[in-house]
Amino acid sequence: MPVPILYVHGSADLYGSDRLLLDLIASLDRDQFDPVVVVPGRGPLVAALEDMDVEVQVRSLSVLHRSLSPRYWMRFFGSLPGSIRALRQLIERRGIKLVHSNTSHVYDGALAARAAGVAHVWHLREVHTGLSPIGWPLSRLIYACSDLVIVMSDAVKEAFFDNRADPLRKIRKVHDGVDLHQFNPGNDGTAFRADVDLDPHTPLVGVVGRIAHWKGQRLFLRAAALAIEHGASAHFLIVGDAVTPGDYRLKEDLIELVDQREMKDAVTFAGVRSDVPQIMAALNVLVLPSEMPEPWGMVVLEAMATARPVVATRQGGPLESVEDGATGYLVPPDDPRPMAEAIVSLLQAPERAQAMGMRGRTRCEHCFDQRRTHQEIQRLY
Repeated sequence: MPVPILYVHGSADLYGSDRLLLDLIASLDRDQFDPVVVVPGRGPLVAALEDMDVEVQVRSLSVLHRSLSPRYWMRFFGSLPGSIRALRQLIERRGIKLVHSNTSHVYDGALAARAAGVAHVWHLREVHTGLSPIGWPLSRLIYACSDLVIVMSDAVKEAFFDNRADPLRKIRKVHDGVDLHQFNPGNDGTAFRADVDLDPHTPLVGVVGRIAHWKGQRLFLRAAALAIEHGASAHFLIVGDAVTPGDYRLKEDLIELVDQREMKDAVTFAGVRSDVPQIMAALNVLVLPSEMPEPWGMVVLEAMATARPVVATRQGGPLESVEDGATGYLVPPDDPRPMAEAIVSLLQAPERAQAMGMRGRTRCEHCFDQRRTHQEIQRLY
């Protein structure tokens, strides 16, 4: 009989950690493991899981957000006991043997696992930079309530545990890998270029990811303006959209910035797309302009696997994934000038850019194959 595993996740979208969860569950040996997923609302992740014949339950969860509102914290702690009770009942009813919390934003699964006396794996995929007053208590709770803690990068481990001792040897680093078949140098980006009405010979530089203040789209546009001033005859692409009201205001600011810099003809906002492998193939350079540390930065691996050079800010996950000067460039997170210079240098030396891209592909094959990631997690189970 396959072992029932309960996955508790804080979102039903299909962005970074959501897609990683979907890929992990798709890889499970269903003769060994029987997945059940709980998310706090309906969304594209639910439909994608149901298409794979995975049981999904939508129920209230206490999802942690950065907030100073007393009303928010009252709701958070007020809903926690009921959520833990409901999850414990689910664990007992379905005979769950292991709970896998796929985010540090949700604590219900860990506490329900402890209450039910079953094993718990906490998969940390975030860097909490805005929770310093409560960061240490949360880290202690994560460690105490887990049989195993998986961190996706050194940046995540440092954010939660710094250099603190791991006396019970619970912490394991497992890099999320990329699907080398889905993202490969043989992909053809011409259909995407045609869809956004872009000449097939125009160099394309892009950002792929949710629009958010810390993701750096404003920094990217400032760098794009400088690159254009330095003679780059390229087009600049922003793929992704806003989610929160604050992020929608940021998107409006970005559109206004494009207007102010008279870059309307040089910038495309493509919105949310499902053809990311083709987008990566259409790019000449992928930029990760995050102004705060990325926990990992999967889009960097997706570009490298497609043999595209990357320009990323020098912090977080890219410190481990990018070989500076070999597979791309690492630049400061607070200055658009070095980013613009890196972009221009890659556009002006296409043979060097192509060589960097191929080294990135080789690096992914050797170090970041998604199949090895999934095998390692199932071994840890």
